[in-house]
Amino acid sequence: MRAIWPGMIQFWVVPLPAPLPVAARAGTVSTATASIAEAEGRLDRDLI
Repeated sequence: MRAIWPGMIQFWVVPLPAPLPVAARAGTVSTATASIAEAEGRLDRDLI
């Protein structure tokens, strides 16, 4: 177990602050993608 602990500490302590902005960006991107998809869907309906 001792060999696993340093890796676990690194995994939890180092990445935790970093994913917060990444998650925020991913959320923004997915929201933007959804909005674009919706807009494209509306355009497609209007064209038909």
